[in-house]
Amino acid sequence: MVWLSSRPRLILGAGALLWLGAIVAAPLAAARGSSLAAPIYLFFHQICHQQAGRSFALDGHQLAVCHRCTGLYLGFLVGLVVTYVVPTLDQWIRERPIRITWFLVPMLVDVALFPFNTWQTRFATGLIATLTLSTLVVAAVRQVLQKRGPATPLMEPEETT
Repeated sequence: MVWLSSRPRLILGAGALLWLGAIVAAPLAAARGSSLAAPIYLFFHQICHQQAGRSFALDGHQLAVCHRCTGLYLGFLVGLVVTYVVPTLDQWIRERPIRITWFLVPMLVDVALFPFNTWQTRFATGLIATLTLSTLVVAAVRQVLQKRGPATPLMEPEETT
């Protein structure tokens, strides 16, 4: 089942790239006066506060998410690559998934130190928090794909009469 070893990472990597692409597309669209910007900002507003002072800016407009959320999403993508390149890290997490919580501690400390945190600490601790999360998500996707098998379509075709 060689196809199974890299397929979950490719699927998740493509999804993460699209997600990050949308985050960056919002300010680019806003800078060009495109009507595409508003729905992207509205979508991400459902999951992020989008405070201007806590968000990176691109082309004179803020990204669709804050510093910490940018770190979280980028950390997941980086984690997909890192845990592939460093299989011992991937194995270390899979042996005891509770170890993922260690990567959340810096972010929790940063949140607790609210008046003293900076854009650098919010971004970095967000990135660290999700670096190893990809290990469990890849394992879950792999398990779903194994149950379906390589020849099974993701959705059953509709029956025609």
